[in-house]
Amino acid sequence: MMPRPRCSRALLHAATAVRAEAILLAWQRGCKMDGWDQCFDFDKWMQAFRDCGLDPEFYASRQRPMYEVFPWDHIGCGTRKGASQA
Repeated sequence: MMPRPRCSRALLHAATAVRAEAILLAWQRGCKMDGWDQCFDFDKWMQAFRDCGLDPEFYASRQRPMYEVFPWDHIGCGTRKGASQA
């Protein structure tokens, strides 16, 4: 099983309309102010994703190809996307 912080970040970073439904469901179930460790309820988040038919482990552990579009690809930092590939 993936570590909790990594799994939850992976799910939120790759947001789509389907995952947005899960985020809304988690919020409706009381997942608010989750940036604070004492407020974060991992089990509620995972249940919300499962209830929407999503496999949290898939999003947290899958290999991503270099050609996949990432949310931050629009940010220019002076290097090309494949520059870090060996």
